Amino acid sequence: MDKPRNQAYEWGEQAEELAADYLRAKGYTVRERRWRYGASKKEIDIIAQQDDTMIFVEVKARTDSDTDPLEAVDSRKMRFLCFAADAYLNEQEHDYFYRFDIIGISGTPADYSLRHIEDAFLPPLMAR
Repeated sequence: MDKPRNQAYEWGEQAEELAADYLRAKGYTVRERRWRYGASKKEIDIIAQQDDTMIFVEVKARTDSDTDPLEAVDSRKMRFLCFAADAYLNEQEHDYFYRFDIIGISGTPADYSLRHIEDAFLPPLMAR
């Protein structure tokens, strides 16, 4: 039972590397990989920069072509990314514009398709 989980984990790591390579090829600077927010085990997959914009990237990988990896980014994940991005930006010496991107990768390491959605979502409104 552990083997499929390990293979899925390995594919996820490979997909993150493919996404980082893709971003570098597009002229982005990859500043962080697997950046952890606080004591949480949750992480931001990739933090990249393009000019004066910080880009927080969620990478989703699937081997099943019938499943859209982009649909796996739910409202809970979006909220986490927003809180973590805020914490990251507060650590910076300069102010940056920011956005949230999603990269979905379907297939296998040998044969995959990559889909990049820039500015995929806005931070949710919060009531105080």
